Amino acid sequence: MIRVFATVLGVLAFAVGAAGLVSRYLPIDNEVILVVAAASPYLAVAGVIAVILFAIARRWVLTILAAVLCVVMVGVQLPRFVGPERAGVPSVAVRVVTANLGFGLAHPGAVTELALSSADVLVIQELTSEAAARLSAAGLDERFPHSVLNPERQASGIGVWSRYPIVDSAHIEGYQMPMLRARIEVPGDVRTHGPGGAPRRAVGAAAALLPRRPRASLPPCARWPATPARAR
Repeated sequence: MIRVFATVLGVLAFAVGAAGLVSRYLPIDNEVILVVAAASPYLAVAGVIAVILFAIARRWVLTILAAVLCVVMVGVQLPRFVGPERAGVPSVAVRVVTANLGFGLAHPGAVTELALSSADVLVIQELTSEAAARLSAAGLDERFPHSVLNPERQASGIGVWSRYPIVDSAHIEGYQMPMLRARIEVPGDVRTHGPGGAPRRAVGAAAALLPRRPRASLPPCARWPATPARAR
């Protein structure tokens, strides 16, 4: 009975890990795939759990398959956390930073400082019209002259600022919250990698400057009709 129970749980864990791996190579055309792909680094743990469960159940073929899954998932994820790969052709390292403004109330100077020191492309969530104006006044537009903005009240706004030209942008339909697509032109091939220690420290410093507000005082989240995105 224990072997059967462990096998069933192992199959479920294997399926979860495999779904996380496969989702990285599927077109992002719905929220389910988006969420699974975003969670794929954490779903790798399911592969390890599957190995343990199959070993307990003494299902050796399944144990080997789960171990292979773990190796593949680690091989896919590891380069994103150890730094940029060596490129055989001329390339440009593009640093992408994302920040949540907390209902548009984050300190504009801290966000601008974070962007100037750590980003080539800045993606902002919970962008309000007032927050966009404060970021512009803090000097963000001077160093990031290209942007696509969709400010909204409370938590529904989003915006993209870039040092490089934004050659195309559009709304992405079918999501509960507003989504934007932006195509950025850079001189050469692009290479990206996971965040390092310095950007994380910068994010922590910026987060420390967020306004302190009791949770109960935050206005409820709601979705208003999206206003047209502005690009410049």
